[in-house]
Amino acid sequence: MRIPALAILFCLVPLAGHSQGLPEPTPESTPAEVRPPLAPLPSPEAAESSVPTAPRPLFTAEDAKTLSNFVLDETRLLRFEGVVKSLGEESQKDADLAAELDKDIAKEEGVEKWAESISKEKPKTLAVLKAGNLTPKEFVLISYSITMAMVYADLLKSNPLASVPSYVPRENISFVRKYEDRLAGVLSGVVEPE
Repeated sequence: MRIPALAILFCLVPLAGHSQGLPEPTPESTPAEVRPPLAPLPSPEAAESSVPTAPRPLFTAEDAKTLSNFVLDETRLLRFEGVVKSLGEESQKDADLAAELDKDIAKEEGVEKWAESISKEKPKTLAVLKAGNLTPKEFVLISYSITMAMVYADLLKSNPLASVPSYVPRENISFVRKYEDRLAGVLSGVVEPE
């Protein structure tokens, strides 16, 4: 669950492609020994399709604004804990609920789409949320907020000067640090053991 290696990965990525798999030049080597073999130029169509596109942002501007104003508190955590526990217990007994929980493609589409998918496509999940006094949108916001705050809390431990995006309020980072053990227990039922 801890991600201190994430910071190390970010630091090492530029170094990984440094040599491009080629031997480092030595005083004994000649420039010809170090150069890669010439490859034929790609066709214009292939070149066009290989142009990298800018990475898609993690959240839309609207979602980022919503998340930046969503502050975790003990009441939300208590309700979230209850819902996560119920989802875990009920999914062990109900194959339909388990199937709903396994099918979460909408998570990648942002806050509104994920909440909408719960409301419209996951009646058993919705029933558990309602019983736990959480709306689908609040469940989604708490899930994203806890996850992002935990990631950045870990990153800041290894790199205190790391930049934190605006959609991760500093209050949420403090909150997950304060309740780290409790959150580990909550998420242990959600996250597959390593």
